[in-house]
Amino acid sequence: NARQMFKFNKTSEYLRKLSPALRKFLRRVVRKQDGSGANRESKLLLARYKKEGAEAQMEKTRKRVAKKQAASDAIDRVVAILTVTEVEHLANLPRGAPEGYYTVALIDAQLDWHAKYG
Repeated sequence: NARQMFKFNKTSEYLRKLSPALRKFLRRVVRKQDGSGANRESKLLLARYKKEGAEAQMEKTRKRVAKKQAASDAIDRVVAILTVTEVEHLANLPRGAPEGYYTVALIDAQLDWHAKYG
């Protein structure tokens, strides 16, 4: 990247125009900056930031996969109604019947099961 930017910014043309004394001065300044460790510190800071971001993304992915797996497991636990006779029987039960009155949530679970398994 630095070499590409060197060409793009036409730095070589600029350096050719400088006097040897000014080039020597610039080299001293750059070496002092490189030796200070500021660049190393910023690289470490950036690496730490990227690592934390990656860990946060992995945690989000883990939670999303766990949630999807829990939903799939809930669908697998549903006892499916496969015949029209069963549906008619359940539709004729009075509200709150002890033998299996179906609520909207249970009907949604049935629909999810049939969407998954056909």
